[in-house]
Amino acid sequence: MLQPFAAYLASRPRILVKARALIRDADGRVLLVRVRPADGSADAAAPWVLPGGTLEPDREHPRQAAVRELAEELGWSRRPGRLLAVDWSTRSGPEHHLIHVYDGGLADAGDLAGIRLQEDELTEWRLVTAAEAEELLRPQSAARLAAARSVALSAAGGRAVELLDGRPVGPVGPDGPAGPVGKS
Repeated sequence: MLQPFAAYLASRPRILVKARALIRDADGRVLLVRVRPADGSADAAAPWVLPGGTLEPDREHPRQAAVRELAEELGWSRRPGRLLAVDWSTRSGPEHHLIHVYDGGLADAGDLAGIRLQEDELTEWRLVTAAEAEELLRPQSAARLAAARSVALSAAGGRAVELLDGRPVGPVGPDGPAGPVGKS
């Protein structure tokens, strides 16, 4: 017997779509924000991430989510540039994430002085070098940032990169994707 469509949909895995922005300063440092834990504390172990957040699928697409999230999180009215990366995150837990990373452009001193953090979601922001980002971010987020940054800095205006858990995906064969480049 066929199940009703709503029941079928409810039985499917949940996928959260996220939109983030890679924002740099003139020195090449990247803007990161620290997420406030769900309990509202300012826990020093809380994760650092690129600015952005979860798409509201009933009313926006990923680029619109990036615009909304930059306004909410930083107080900025900024349109993201080109898509740099799309990452399929198979993280543990009840849902997977599909993360779009857009070029958020360069932030000057006035932009940075105008940051107004969304205090119920974020505790602080920081400009970091590539090495500092590697230390602050979770491994998958650090790999995603490195891949997106490489596309953003490419002289030829490189194309967006497809990622699996932060790593570039190899060619697709008859049995599906080869997985991260260099692995089978």
